[in-house]
This record gives sequence, structure tokens and C-alpha cells, in this order.
Amino acid sequence: MKKPRAFVSLLLLLLPFFAAAHSGGADDIGGHYNRKDTTGRPYHFNKGPLAGQNFKDKEGGRGALEALKGPSVPNPTTSAPIQIPAPFQPAGVPMRPSQVPSGLHPETVEAEAATPEARSRDTFSLISWNVKRLGREDFNVKLAASVLKDADLVTLQEVNVNAKGRQALLDIVTQLRSLTGESYCFAFSQASEKQYERTAFLWKNSQFQFARNDGSAVEEKDCVGKELNAPLQLKHQDKLDREPSVGFFVHRGSGRRIRVASVHLVPTGKSPQNEVPFVFDSLAEIQGPMIVAGDFNLDGGHSRFKKIPDDFKEQHKMSDLRTASDLGLLNVFKPGVKTSLSNKYQELSKPYDNMFTRGFEVLNQEVINLYDRFPSLKPHDMYEQLSDHCPIRATFRPLERR
Repeated sequence: MKKPRAFVSLLLLLLPFFAAAHSGGADDIGGHYNRKDTTGRPYHFNKGPLAGQNFKDKEGGRGALEALKGPSVPNPTTSAPIQIPAPFQPAGVPMRPSQVPSGLHPETVEAEAATPEARSRDTFSLISWNVKRLGREDFNVKLAASVLKDADLVTLQEVNVNAKGRQALLDIVTQLRSLTGESYCFAFSQASEKQYERTAFLWKNSQFQFARNDGSAVEEKDCVGKELNAPLQLKHQDKLDREPSVGFFVHRGSGRRIRVASVHLVPTGKSPQNEVPFVFDSLAEIQGPMIVAGDFNLDGGHSRFKKIPDDFKEQHKMSDLRTASDLGLLNVFKPGVKTSLSNKYQELSKPYDNMFTRGFEVLNQEVINLYDRFPSLKPHDMYEQLSDHCPIRATFRPLERR
């Protein structure tokens, strides 16, 4: 009988060691260190809003928690309250001319007499966001969804082509449903032969229906939980690293059929201005209202959006290439508006992301500054958990009514 007693004694001696290795005992913010971790991110949450997520240390976990709480919660690293960003102009409430920021889309006008209900029914908001390889392990779905929840329609660039990219988009949709109580559907761009990445669209079913090539709408029961595909524009596929995709939608409020092109040009070191003419020319056959949105890696004021040099046309033996201006597409954001995030300081860096539109009034526009939205996230954590780009958002209303 002595051996069992000895064994029990040994277990009692080792119990604190096992508890320290992965005790699961929560500290004051609800997390704990997993001493057996081999990923370099040992701080872990078993319960609560960050359940199952890992961080480099407790401070990283604390920052993510504070970010989830929103801007009204005091920053734990300072006695001063977190600064609340300027409010976004509500959808359906147009700006008066005196409120319109300099450089806004020139067709922004004061609303004609209409009921608030009618104005709201006709309007919709769009977010475009380069999410930096969506599907990577460190991406924080809950923070991302908290940013996207106010948009009726979203287009994302840099979605991984593998199963992890698809799962991450599904996770975002699930989180959005939980946050808003709305039903969502989503679509991926069709797979490219180059297989660099995909773009994606997601939308509130109360606001939009996905449309087939013939213009007929896909019913909600045929899209919820299913993967739809947005075609690539392949006219100049030999000139583009990543062909633009186009989502075709029916806006329920206005009844208009609209197309949204999602674009991601090559990095600045590869001269994105040389891809601009081919991107817009590949969209030249599309008729009617259209929005072209994405990461252009280029200031929207660059001359290539308006004019193509003759020597460029001669070099590529294409005299009829068309620009954004040729297609009647106008800037939504004024030139020089910064949209990328610095990797050293909590500030914006470069004017890379933009929208161009045709057939809409632009009621308002905004760069969603993620450093303002989540001030407890330092640059390294921001790049890991969200992106190196800010989402951009605008509210639109069709120029023509039914």
C-alpha cells in the first residue's frame, strides 16, 4: 500500500507545475499564459469576446479588449480618455454645400425636397478595404466586423486564395450577423490563373441582391451560406498582375442595377500608373451606374487617371485605351487623402485607396482611421490584427430615380 501513497504524493508535488503550464486560471482581464506555447504568442483567452485567440503578451490582449469596447472606454495606458473620431454623416442625410469637404465628388448637391424615409431608401453605404492577406492566423475577425458593420455593401482586396481566406470571410459574415441582426451574403472573385489573391464582396440582404449576368436577382434563400462568384475582367489580363473583379447588384431601395469593380494594382515599386489605363479600359464595355473601388497604390490625383500619354499608347500599340475620365468616372476622394497606415507611428502614411463613380450623388465620404478607432493598438499590433490600410467609406444615391 505504500506505492500508491507515494504515487499520489508525487502527483500532488507536480500539480503546481502542470497548472503553471496551462492552468486556464484567468487573470484580471480574463486571460492567462500558456507555458507550453511554441508559436511565440503564449497569452491566451479561454472565455469572453476573445475566446480562442492568442497574443504575444498580456498587454497585447489588453489592447485588443479595449479596442472591442469602443472609443468611449478610457485607455488603460493613460489617464486621458480615448479621443472619439468625428462622427460619420448618417446615411440618407446629404451634406449642405457649406458642409461638403474640398475636393468631394462634384455631383454632391443639396438634397431636393424629400421625406427622410425616401432619402434613406434610396441611399446606401459602401466600404472598400485592403485587408492584408485575409486568412492569416493573427487576423482579428471581431475587430474587423466592428468596422464593417455600418456598411450596406463591402468589397475587400487581398483575400487569400486558399481555404483559410474563405473561412476568414465566413467568420466575418458570421460576426456581422451577430452584431447587426442582419442577413448577409458574400461572393468571391472567380479564380485567376495567376492565383495571387482574390477580391470579395459581402452585403446586407435587406439592401442588396446579387445579380446574374442577365440582370436577374439571386434570391436570399439561394445565397445565404453559399459562395457566389464575381467575374474577372480579362480583356487586358496579360498587362495586369491582378485583374479587376465586378460584382453586379440590385439595390432594393432604388431598384437600380449597379456594378462595383474591386481593384488592386501592383505596389508602388512596380509602377502602378502603368496598370491604370488597362484597368479602366477593361471596364469600358460596362454600361450604367458603376463604382470602381480598391487599393490603387497611387494618389487619385495622378494624371494617368485622366490622360494617357501618346508614347504609352504607341509602346503598347493601343491607340484607343480609355481612362477613368473617358468612362465618366469621377473621384470620390480628393487627391492627397492618406489611407495607408504607418508601420512606425500611429498615423496615416500614403494616399493609396480610392473610389471612382458614375451615376451617383456622393452624399459623404470618410477614411476610417484605424489608429483613431483603436488607439490602444500600436503599429505592429495593427498590422498583425487588422491591416496596413484603412477602410474607406462613402454614401451614394442614384442620380436617376425610377
